[in-house]
Amino acid sequence: MKIFISFLSAMALLAGSLFIGGCSSLDNSGLTKAQKKEIRAQEDSLRALVAAKAVVDRQFIAIADQITLRRGRTFNVNSSLNYVSLNGNDAVIQVASTSGWPGFNGLGGVTLKGTATDIRKSFDKKGNLSMSMRVSGSGLSGEVRLQMPKGSDRAYVQVKGTFSFNQLSMYCTVEPYDGTGVVQGSSL
Repeated sequence: MKIFISFLSAMALLAGSLFIGGCSSLDNSGLTKAQKKEIRAQEDSLRALVAAKAVVDRQFIAIADQITLRRGRTFNVNSSLNYVSLNGNDAVIQVASTSGWPGFNGLGGVTLKGTATDIRKSFDKKGNLSMSMRVSGSGLSGEVRLQMPKGSDRAYVQVKGTFSFNQLSMYCTVEPYDGTGVVQGSSL
């Protein structure tokens, strides 16, 4: 397990330097369709490695583009308003709507900002990553389960909390935490 995490760290550093170095900004005009496809596949692999390393290092943000409620009703949502983040032991769970109702957080939903405890990460035999944590804020608490398939930066996130007696599922893109690109509402 430690060897795999070390390998993952080394690959993510290498991938990050290549990705930042302009891998996606190559002039693709003289390439064949197969070569362009190979470049896209390599970029996807790099994004997946960087996302997995971010989860393992507790420095990630899972930005939701779809939310499914308990009875299966699915909504496309604003990705800058709906997310789960972990930065060390500081966690944020935010669910918001653009329906016009200001909600508890001023954005049309709920924001839980608190301390993450009971953080567990594991890889199954196929290399899929699972992570779970409990988040305790000043008046609310919640439980998060993240499942990310091997080779993908997409994740399925389940949220259970005292702010909603129902379970909520988010379909997210996982990125390293940088605190930008999202709007955080007032936490309760």
